[in-house]
Amino acid sequence: MSILLRWFFVPLLLMPLLSPAGQDDDDDAAAPAMPPTRQAGEQPAAGVVALTPQQQRAAGLVVQVLTESRRQPEFSAYAKVLDVQPLLALSTRQRALQADLAVYRGALSASQLAETRTAKLLQDNAASARSLQLAKAQRIADASRSAAAEQQLLSLRHEALQQWGPVLAEWLLGKPGNALERLWLRQDVLVELALPPNRALPPGIETVRLAPREERRQAVAARLVSAAPFTGDITQGETWFAIAPAEGLRTGMRLNAWIAGQRETSIGVELPVTAVLWRAGQPWVYLQTGEQQFVRRLIAAYHDNGDSWFVDTGLKPGDKLVVNGAQLLLSEEFRRQIPDEGDD
Repeated sequence: MSILLRWFFVPLLLMPLLSPAGQDDDDDAAAPAMPPTRQAGEQPAAGVVALTPQQQRAAGLVVQVLTESRRQPEFSAYAKVLDVQPLLALSTRQRALQADLAVYRGALSASQLAETRTAKLLQDNAASARSLQLAKAQRIADASRSAAAEQQLLSLRHEALQQWGPVLAEWLLGKPGNALERLWLRQDVLVELALPPNRALPPGIETVRLAPREERRQAVAARLVSAAPFTGDITQGETWFAIAPAEGLRTGMRLNAWIAGQRETSIGVELPVTAVLWRAGQPWVYLQTGEQQFVRRLIAAYHDNGDSWFVDTGLKPGDKLVVNGAQLLLSEEFRRQIPDEGDD
């Protein structure tokens, strides 16, 4: 409702400025010349509005000179915040097995010494053959427990490789590092990145942008870790692991991802979304092409960055863009296209 009222009242308020005041013929010669809003019987060019500097100030028009901007082409993918509980469970099992293995190896070392000592005592007739047999049996049992623990650790490594890939498996089974610690403390989150079936991750890509839904302006950088060894439930394309800051992200949350492509950087301009107005389902902007002239320009293609648009066709650096007052110019443009009552 407020927009409709603005469309109706703003042109009325500007009429004293946008239209020459009615005067007697005798006074016209002495009055300063002021460009008419439209010549009688003449229709203005579509998309063109002429305003004097005084009218522009009264309308509050603000013009910004566009500067060159560059953009790396990107494509969209999907992502999901993973539950790291299975990874933590593997880490817990690993530590328990390592503790058991240390105990079994200690027991094996002791039983080996006991067997050696008993064998020497038997040679000196200071121990019985049965004592040696018992010492040998204990050594064999300790060796078996130690070998079983080693095999369990090896199976755990294979399980980690199958589920999480070599990089995360090494983080898990190797020397504990800061990356895992940040995951355990939920300072970071682990993200599964799923590419469209017809896409591959370009070489050299180290980071991607992530945001809930399509809130591109709120996207955060996520660091790629490694390829995932499984196909996710989001798409049937390539899957990757990435780590992102945990702030605002929850386990199981679905995300949108933006990945830089391989094509060359595009050169264009970046304009604020406040400069864009919509008519007939298409986006338009006004450019100042002369001191008193403004032209409406169609934005045929753009890339939405949230609070700004990147445009590489139709606009160029140096163009003077109306960033405040475009809606008023549109109202004035179509008001001027309404024929006067005296026109044929």
